[in-house]
Amino acid sequence: AAARFWRWRVQTRPQSAQQDLAELLEARFHHRAAGDVDAALAVTDGVCERLHTWGAWGWEEQLCHETLSWAADGSRAQAVYLHQLGIIAQQRGEYERALEHYHRSLTINEDLGDRAGMAIGYHQLGRIAELRGEYERALEHYHRSLAIKEELGNRAGMASSYHQLGMIAQQRGEYEQALEHYHRSLAIEEELGNRAGMAGSYHQLGRIAELRGEYEQALEHYHRSLTINEDLGNRAGMAIGYHQLGRIAELRGEYEQALEHYHRSLTINEDLGNRAGMASSYHQLGRIAQQRGEYEQALEHYHRSLTINEDTGNRAGMASSYHQLGRIAELRGEYEQALEHYHRSLTINEDTGNRAGMASSYSQIGVLYTQTGRAAEAVALTVRSLLIRAELQTPEIRTDLHWLAQQREALGEAEFQRLLAEHLIPEVIDAIISRLDQFDE
Repeated sequence: AAARFWRWRVQTRPQSAQQDLAELLEARFHHRAAGDVDAALAVTDGVCERLHTWGAWGWEEQLCHETLSWAADGSRAQAVYLHQLGIIAQQRGEYERALEHYHRSLTINEDLGDRAGMAIGYHQLGRIAELRGEYERALEHYHRSLAIKEELGNRAGMASSYHQLGMIAQQRGEYEQALEHYHRSLAIEEELGNRAGMAGSYHQLGRIAELRGEYEQALEHYHRSLTINEDLGNRAGMAIGYHQLGRIAELRGEYEQALEHYHRSLTINEDLGNRAGMASSYHQLGRIAQQRGEYEQALEHYHRSLTINEDTGNRAGMASSYHQLGRIAELRGEYEQALEHYHRSLTINEDTGNRAGMASSYSQIGVLYTQTGRAAEAVALTVRSLLIRAELQTPEIRTDLHWLAQQREALGEAEFQRLLAEHLIPEVIDAIISRLDQFDE
């Protein structure tokens, strides 16, 4: 009766989100005390969803661990909360811990014969591989997930798989293939009437157009996505939409308009308590200030983003913030400080196994060395970045080829090849020299 009372209050009495949360936790306690574990789990799901949106991952993690102590070994509830712990670790950039939770959850679902749960597990294993830049492994997991969803006739799940396959192709610069996957996902969502999914697909179609420099087409897709989210009252989706409209304005040099969009996104994220979204907004505000040469203001925004990422334990976000702080220091000629920031970013990326992030750090340190007369030291770093990006098949390869060409010019052919020989076998050296010659042409 007490549990029903507290849930009734939440449903009928308008109050703050924090007060709602406190009363839901009261209901959860009473359901558990009455021995109604299923109801306690249902309330826990709702509470965890709110905490996750707010970026209160520590509190959410505590609740998941407590709830796990109620669940029987090998039960579906145990699989669900292990999976959620994986989601939290993933958000923090703790990819090894996330993998541990996902594998434990997947094993339980396999033992239970829960094919739907297995599909979700493989999908999240794909997300971790994708975030670490291990695109072949990601594709393997996504295809396993897709095969189960096709077998079950889970059309919504199939749409999600096609969406992620599009993401992999997008990150590899295979834009036509990405478009094919996104359109397959969109067709299913339109068939199902899944407007939220349609908004996500239009958003990604906008990303492809943006990456190809087709800004008018990108705006068209982003506005279609934003309109759907406004109709649905999906404020989180609206925040993302305004953020991307800001990106287009920023890319066109329309900085005032970009700031307007970023601030609208930030306001919504603040209202929602979405700290991850706030960190992203501050990061972009920092980029605008950086591009305008307002380095003090850029530092302020990057530090605000970094503080949130540190508070939430978002190591991937921290790496990105340190990288940008390095860029500001480099632009101000504070090279030692820039290196310190780049190395902090690199350390996090190495710890989390984020190979794309590692390549970015190696590349930028190599650029700094090249620009400060240390081309000989830069060669090994640029080559490391190039080899990772070649394996990942990302378009940033051209950046590394550009700087290797600069290093070859500064050092002379003989010294450049001698340095390559210290790190690479002859076949790889020949391949790099051939690519450089083609790049120069």
